[in-house]
Amino acid sequence: MIKIILGGLFVGLSVYSSLPLQANNEAAKLQEIYSKEGILNFAGPIEGMMVGGIPTLNGLKEIKALGLQTIISLVTKEEDETKLGFDEPHEARKLGLQYVRIPITGKSGLTPENVKLFDLAIADAKGSAFVHCTSSNRVGAMFALRAFQLYAASMKDALHLGKTAGLTSEKFIKVVKGVMMKHEVFSTSVKP
Repeated sequence: MIKIILGGLFVGLSVYSSLPLQANNEAAKLQEIYSKEGILNFAGPIEGMMVGGIPTLNGLKEIKALGLQTIISLVTKEEDETKLGFDEPHEARKLGLQYVRIPITGKSGLTPENVKLFDLAIADAKGSAFVHCTSSNRVGAMFALRAFQLYAASMKDALHLGKTAGLTSEKFIKVVKGVMMKHEVFSTSVKP
């Protein structure tokens, strides 16, 4: 058993498979309640964080009521303007929430640099975080790539974590696998 720190949380590893993934019935109840309250695809805890799709203004209030203190948004500013109908960073800060945006634009946003920024955002989060994109697919992709690229999870275990965090689109799963294979080739071919 190896112990490592992920997002400020000690996690027991036996080949990365004992991560605290989808919680029990409590999480299922929360998902049902909060999906109705304006948080699409709400799930967790994933490494001590909650994840989901784009929240409504009421969803932001529910996030605050849950005791979460940080919003990590993977949506672009343009998505904010067209899909939300309100200024999410402004409203989050008005509620006293820390707000971090890492704009991930599909496949082109799944870069090693963005994975590192995502990892730093998790490490620097004030308290527990809510991580979101519009549907939770990019959230799952970033959790999978973070586990694979930064914490040496196998592709299988990283994808399992990603799916638990919202990576549900078969098309995007193939994209994430492709990024992982490209990273694997790059990692093994470059020697210090």
